[in-house]
Amino acid sequence: MVEALEAIRQVNASFPLTEPVKRWKANGGKVIGWSCIFVPEEIIMAGGMLPYRITGDSQELLLENANAYIYTNNCSFMRTCYELANTGELKFLDGFVPAFLCRGMRLLTEVWTHHIDIPVVYAVDVPRNWVDGGWLSYFQEELNEFKRRLEALSGALITPESLRAAINECNRTRQLLRTLYELRKADNPPLGGAELLEVSNAAVRMPKSEFNEIAGKLLKEVQGHSIKSRARLMLCGSILNNPQFIRGIEGCGGLVVTDELCTASRYWEKDVDELGEPMAALAERYMSLTPCACIEPPQLRVNRILEKIKEYRVDGVVIELVRNCFPVIQDEPILLDALKENGIPYVELDMEYGAGFTGQVKTRVEAFMEILES
Repeated sequence: MVEALEAIRQVNASFPLTEPVKRWKANGGKVIGWSCIFVPEEIIMAGGMLPYRITGDSQELLLENANAYIYTNNCSFMRTCYELANTGELKFLDGFVPAFLCRGMRLLTEVWTHHIDIPVVYAVDVPRNWVDGGWLSYFQEELNEFKRRLEALSGALITPESLRAAINECNRTRQLLRTLYELRKADNPPLGGAELLEVSNAAVRMPKSEFNEIAGKLLKEVQGHSIKSRARLMLCGSILNNPQFIRGIEGCGGLVVTDELCTASRYWEKDVDELGEPMAALAERYMSLTPCACIEPPQLRVNRILEKIKEYRVDGVVIELVRNCFPVIQDEPILLDALKENGIPYVELDMEYGAGFTGQVKTRVEAFMEILES
């Protein structure tokens, strides 16, 4: 076990109130929870506050409290976020910033507003149509309003200088994560998908400066390590934070060398232009990410998945579907058609958010591995 990876695991072990966040709060700092990669952490940081991504962790929760407020035909990710808030696990937050992309997040925001003391600072509205003109300028106006709301909360102006400093720090985080992912292009990569998800989880649960120091050490420590596998896999689908799920897949002999997850590779895609006007550069960067399944046209997402399959020499695709995650489920036929047309094997795994590697899932993955080998 490399020392830096152990430090990452210690951070995640204290979820949700991680030790770095506890230290931040002890020094009088504010913490702002965010829910989606289209919410710029840079603006929160420029306001002198700590961005913290609201997710579940490495286990499936019972959701008894959440089910009393959010009906079970909504995805278990939304209900997990509400369960943590409703039971007081997130009381260290000073504000919540959702992004309106799907019906479930809108519902979570409405219920949160009425029943949770942590204020909704602003709900960032993300354009769902990336075909017609005007979506970039619309999103920049959304970010300007988000900035004004944060200034009102913090009582301090967010300046171009503070934005550039935050952009620089976040770009460094993205570059480190990107470099770790690049190592997985090797025939026998030094890190598996489970370890990389642990690293990605920690990146949004602590100050970027602390994370960057650990990630830099990790890059040095993994040199010379190698993992052999029976097949190179790509992971697609709904939001995922449980590394045990990926560890189960890799225990069957497959190695997750890349993904299309908003909690992993989509988080570190593309840097912000540090030379441009900060707010415009932020809008441009976030609107150039691989889109979610609910954004039109769907071919944007499909094409980038196909590019990654080629770039990382993927043998097969594992698609994990959180039940009632309607955007991903409804977009799935388009992706499956593209995989079939390109002769790429795939397997679909239906699950609840936070679930581990169950016996039924193991049986399907083992059968998929046999298909790939044959």
